[in-house]
Amino acid sequence: MRLFNSILNFIFPHSCVVCGTVGVDVCLKCLDKVRPYVVSKCVYCGEYTTNGETHASCKRKDGLDGLFILFPYSPVVRASIHAAKYRNVRGALTDLILSKGATHVLLNCKRVVTSSTLFVPIPLSGARHRLRGYNQATYIAEILTKLLGSSVDTSILKRKIDTKPQSRLKSGVDRISNVKGAFEVSKGVSYDSIVLVDDVWKTGSTIMEVCKELKHHAKCRVYALVLSGKV
Repeated sequence: MRLFNSILNFIFPHSCVVCGTVGVDVCLKCLDKVRPYVVSKCVYCGEYTTNGETHASCKRKDGLDGLFILFPYSPVVRASIHAAKYRNVRGALTDLILSKGATHVLLNCKRVVTSSTLFVPIPLSGARHRLRGYNQATYIAEILTKLLGSSVDTSILKRKIDTKPQSRLKSGVDRISNVKGAFEVSKGVSYDSIVLVDDVWKTGSTIMEVCKELKHHAKCRVYALVLSGKV
């Protein structure tokens, strides 16, 4: 397999998903343009908070206990996500997280996430999973858990409705309606805290719907760790 991959890389060498530089998935020049968020905001009021935790006065019974977004949705980040999702260039995500976000994740998330925290990727619809061959949220979660010493479980959460892609819906109302009732918890949850993982946060409709479903089935804290976006 290594020999086969080496031959493929020789015939079809990797090139930067942003500028096309040959030899890497994201070149150093493009990576240098990426800056992780240095502060975090409360998911509900938008004011600054420590480690992304929801303010006590903003907490809701079925809402998120905290949100941590790693990067702004910049051109380099967007190109890396699109390359991973639509061209299976997963190395772009690895390069992005490990080279530009690892230290930030360790310094901030380690205060909230422990070895007993479970990471749960937002599941794709069956059709999109078959088309891509993998779930980019799971791949992101696997990178993050190696850094944080936690574990990933893809069996707890199921998508029972193949919804329209959220990216095609412009209004927040349509996004909320699109994912309403789309997920189910497939087995018991024994963890004290769960971290939901996804690639992009726009309105947060999908993660909020999943959080609500989880909290209806288990007494646990639910956080979200998202690769890119803005509160």
